[in-house]
Amino acid sequence: MNTLILKNISYGIKVKTKKKKVYKELFSNVSLEVKSGEMLAIIGTSGSGKTSLLNIIGGRVASGTISGQVLYNEKKRDPSSYIKQVAYVEQDDVLFPELTVRENMVYSAKLNLSNKKYNENEIMDIVDKYIESMRLGRVRKSLIGSAVKRGVSGGERKRTAVAAKLIKDPKIVLLDEPTTGLDSKTAESVINTIQKFTKSKNVITISTIHQPSATTFKLFDKVLVLAPGGVVYFGSVSKCLNYFSSLGFKCPEYENPTDYFIKLITANTDSEQQQKTDLERIKMLKEHWLQLSEDYIKEISQNRKESSSVNETEEQTVEEDESLCEQNHVSNVEDSHKPWFRKVFEAGKLYCGSIMSEDEENMVECGEPGNTWGKELHILTDRAWLRQRRDRSLIYSYLFISIAAMFGLGFTFFNPGENLEKIQNTTGLIFLITLYLLFLVALPLLLILDAEKKLMKRERSFKLYRVSTFLFALTFAILPILLLTNFIMLTGVYFLAKFQPVFTKYLIYMLIYMSTIICSFSFAVAAISVFPTFQLASVISPLILSVFGIFGGNLINPKNIPPALSWIRFISYFYYSYTAAIKNEFGGMKFNCSNITGQVCYTTGEQVIDAYGDDIMHILV
Repeated sequence: MNTLILKNISYGIKVKTKKKKVYKELFSNVSLEVKSGEMLAIIGTSGSGKTSLLNIIGGRVASGTISGQVLYNEKKRDPSSYIKQVAYVEQDDVLFPELTVRENMVYSAKLNLSNKKYNENEIMDIVDKYIESMRLGRVRKSLIGSAVKRGVSGGERKRTAVAAKLIKDPKIVLLDEPTTGLDSKTAESVINTIQKFTKSKNVITISTIHQPSATTFKLFDKVLVLAPGGVVYFGSVSKCLNYFSSLGFKCPEYENPTDYFIKLITANTDSEQQQKTDLERIKMLKEHWLQLSEDYIKEISQNRKESSSVNETEEQTVEEDESLCEQNHVSNVEDSHKPWFRKVFEAGKLYCGSIMSEDEENMVECGEPGNTWGKELHILTDRAWLRQRRDRSLIYSYLFISIAAMFGLGFTFFNPGENLEKIQNTTGLIFLITLYLLFLVALPLLLILDAEKKLMKRERSFKLYRVSTFLFALTFAILPILLLTNFIMLTGVYFLAKFQPVFTKYLIYMLIYMSTIICSFSFAVAAISVFPTFQLASVISPLILSVFGIFGGNLINPKNIPPALSWIRFISYFYYSYTAAIKNEFGGMKFNCSNITGQVCYTTGEQVIDAYGDDIMHILV
């Protein structure tokens, strides 16, 4: 029998006002006890702190101030072991629309269940058992779908999300608004399925829920009614109506109890007098329950003394912009002033601890994920490629852009001319190719990588894999598409624009620009990693790339750049790519100046290279 106890939990955050930041307490003195096989519903008004309380229980709060005790089996929670026993189903589920119900569950199982303990067949058997227990057998081969492409129903999607988290056989199940967006009948079906799992597996289930139907509400064993600032009731669902009736608040015969409770703890702002009356009622309800809860806490404490030795008191206070709670995650809190990975991802490891500071010595390492590094990479790469095969929009987009650029550039420079005309046209074309491989490779990736970053943050919050394996898998899934589609463009332009028909020249040309593509991909990954938001990355990245282009060697001769700015070109991969391509194309080239009079004429390609201010390290071509 497992038991989860909260004693006098209070939580507050700092809120920005016009002049300064002020402390706002979301709730205080929350006490409850839930045992194995019980389902607890948390209901309350918007902004009362329902999700925050759920995050505290799951150890997922990343800013604010917490005080009180959270005890699991009458002991202080151990971060490294507690996280493994908790399944957290978020309101916005992490399901891949291009994968089937079974495929989503299989990949979740492979990441959650260590390959050191389970082989492939055992994992598949576990997945099939959960598919049947969640009544998903009929749609196991159906795509999850999205707003664009139709897939399973809302109820089936929600049951899939729940099943994917339950696969690791947790002892505590936390659900954030699992019935949001579902009709009454479907919501009841989802909660009924969760109730059967709770009873059969003897787990603790806690769920925030928004105004469930009366039938759905009765499926829960206990309820916590959370008003702004504190609790007005915690206890059995069957006794809640009698409790409020004893205070003079009897629920009308045909009204949904949860709707009535929400009315009791909501202040009507239509008139000042009505608002004052409602606030006094809410204050009275909180004060009355606080008195009762003090007796309840004494009873719990007495029971603990009788059944076990003295336990340590857990009290956490963490100031803003510091991670806190036993298990630290950043999945629900974005820090607009610091890079998203600054405190959580340190050398690809996940850190836990009651307080996490910037001093690494104060961090408690949570340990490596269950799978080996190679197995993780295999799972993530396989999943990434399957998603790419199902949703080919990225492949088709880059293929279309590459073919359009091939014909556009190739036929524009189809007639390169002779002597000075050829020099002007060829250098201009090389500049445009290099510019294309900066902007039209890096910038479109930002939106894609931003979505992948959010996915990684959420999955990493459950310690499913290392950062390094995700990065390699992402590279293996996207980079080949960039290289292959642009190979078509580069090859077409090379021959249409009549570059030197020498195999070694073509080979070096391809190597130069393949390296440029890799640099552009790396630049996009770095930009979306360093900048905290996509909007900021999409604004700053073009500015940086533009600076690279300006000092790339074509728009201004490197010999004429002021010394104070000349260093910029040496950090620009545009400069190295452009200069290398110029050397490659003009190296060994001969020009006929016999018919040219009255103007400068270069007789060799080396003279052209020197005239364009090539002063970087020698590149063998």
